[in-house]
Amino acid sequence: HSVNFLHLDDAVDSILHLMHRSTKSAVYNVASPRHPTKRTFYCQMAKEIKMEPPQFIESDDSTGREISSAVFINETGYRFHHPNPLDYSF
Repeated sequence: HSVNFLHLDDAVDSILHLMHRSTKSAVYNVASPRHPTKRTFYCQMAKEIKMEPPQFIESDDSTGREISSAVFINETGYRFHHPNPLDYSF
């Protein structure tokens, strides 16, 4: 399954971005456009903070969903400062 994250900088900036524009939609989904897998993200973050990587259950059959910011990007022209959660720094 993929992660749906939004960096704090983009959360604040996307709100400010919308405040200064008239928009077509009343509601937008806003999440980082890149969606690494949970395994990739959490293992990389564990490595960066020098912790053991988490264990994952292989038989997880739940369905994951990716939140798309495509409408938000296309209608408002917003450009993410941090489009990829793998590039977040902690």
